[in-house]
Amino acid sequence: MVGSVMAAGVAFRLFLMILPLALLTAAILGFEDSTGAAPGQVASQYGITRALAQTIQSSAREATQGRWLLLGTGLVLLLWTGNGVVQALNGAFRVAWNLDRTGRSSPLKAIIVVGSLVLAVGATMATASIGAGSAALELPMTAGLTVGYAIDWYVISRALPHASASWRALVPGSILVALGFSALHLGTVLFVADRVARASQLYGSLGFVSTLMLWLFFSGRIMIGSAQLNAALWRQRGGAEPRTSFSPK
Repeated sequence: MVGSVMAAGVAFRLFLMILPLALLTAAILGFEDSTGAAPGQVASQYGITRALAQTIQSSAREATQGRWLLLGTGLVLLLWTGNGVVQALNGAFRVAWNLDRTGRSSPLKAIIVVGSLVLAVGATMATASIGAGSAALELPMTAGLTVGYAIDWYVISRALPHASASWRALVPGSILVALGFSALHLGTVLFVADRVARASQLYGSLGFVSTLMLWLFFSGRIMIGSAQLNAALWRQRGGAEPRTSFSPK
């Protein structure tokens, strides 16, 4: 129950982070002069849903004269909302590892977390774009993406609060995130994308946002579950019950 509540908080923070990511994507589309392409073509090219492609294209068309302003605004908002995501993850990881709340993550670690999350999103979009329409590339691209998820989340886990100084203690959670995110990615590509488009047509923005929030909740639950798994296995191997500040070496 506690994990679900924390996952909901992380999902809300991730939802706020989508706006600046959409602004940055709109700015990139503006520089590439892709605003005239069909939404389906853009969705296939960048590995996103048709509904999201329509929203991004609309923003890009309205900002053709202020692309640099759009880019700058997106970066500032990304840092601000990303900090909220980091704070939510910090709190959830402290609870999972039974750490006190006096420790604070450094700005460098916050940048590492935000940058790694953005990298994961970019890798997912790139994989969907490269593998689109090529059955021969789907399996190796998915396998490579899974490995990338594991490495990316391991880096994030090192930057977030944890009690163990051993690098092995964070591996199980990284594997869980890699498998969980890969399953979400495949589910989105195979089943969810078309349903999101239909929901947007039937229920408007409410259907799209509701589906997106559910996807983000599952993502947050996987993230929180990784910390809980690492902490549980670490305690099972004889780890102490710390109540100390977060200060990894």
